[in-house]
Amino acid sequence: MQIGIYKITHLPTGRIYVGSTIRMSARWLEHKRDLRNGEHGNHALQKAWIKDSAESFEFQVLERVEEVEQLEAREDFYIVALKAADPQFGFNVVPFATTHRGAKRQRPVSAETRAKLSAALRGYKRTAEERQKATARQRGKSPSEETRRKQSAAIKGRPNPKVSAKLMGRPVSEETRARLSFALRASWVRRKAATQAMREV
Repeated sequence: MQIGIYKITHLPTGRIYVGSTIRMSARWLEHKRDLRNGEHGNHALQKAWIKDSAESFEFQVLERVEEVEQLEAREDFYIVALKAADPQFGFNVVPFATTHRGAKRQRPVSAETRAKLSAALRGYKRTAEERQKATARQRGKSPSEETRRKQSAAIKGRPNPKVSAKLMGRPVSEETRARLSFALRASWVRRKAATQAMREV
């Protein structure tokens, strides 16, 4: 039976991560792959993995269930029972199930939960290795036309409050406009050349 609840234990501290899956035999392999690549969605678990290596973690099946519909309630039960969402005892960010690999669920997120998520992630700094991997993944990628349009629409017409306050009511000469235009074009050319150089590396 592949459907069930599992936990990952960080042996040096005893902290645990509780999760659910519809593919129990593959789930630990998926976790380890993401952790090795520095791509795991749980930052605290990723940080512990980088510090202590794979040998410091243990995967254990807590319960196997008959139906996918049972997963959410049983995962909620173990997260609360084992205090997996308490930073002193676990790595889970919120005290309830959110998703399990292969069967995503949508659940309304309250303002309190959003605040907890924000607090949990605040102050987390990626290691140099994580930053290098993230840069390597993005190298050579260009945003699609649709993404460019969305970014342009989001920025268009948005004033910079600091600049607006300084320039409000101040006349700008044609000479100044020309210099600003030239500086913007030169900056754009430099960024384009730098991007092209990175793609060729």
